[in-house]
Amino acid sequence: MVGYSGAQPFVIEPGREPEWLVAGLTVVPAQRRRGIAARLLREVVEKRHSAAPIAPVFSVINAQNLASLRLHDGIGFEEIGRAATYARIDFTGGEGVLLRKRAALDSRMISRYHLVGGGHDDERADPWTE
Repeated sequence: MVGYSGAQPFVIEPGREPEWLVAGLTVVPAQRRRGIAARLLREVVEKRHSAAPIAPVFSVINAQNLASLRLHDGIGFEEIGRAATYARIDFTGGEGVLLRKRAALDSRMISRYHLVGGGHDDERADPWTE
């Protein structure tokens, strides 16, 4: 095994509903800098978006981990917050960065998702931009 990753539903901040959170994006040191982490992260995002086409995927990164921040940025994650604690992870002496990857859907895909009962008919505000 050279690396692993996945996603799980998790309450990122108290009082919010569970969201899909990247869990354990890890590559063994001898295998780093070969694109493995990017492939793992893309696969996690693709699997989550194929299962729930309009649900975003989140990731929490230590702000000092510049390589991981660059990786997530290159895959299309956007920074939406910084705090000392996210997803019950305490960033002692630092801060965590909350990142979000929105689903890339066109209107036909969203309509199809609604027709098969996967979506909600109401227009919900993005709770992460309140």
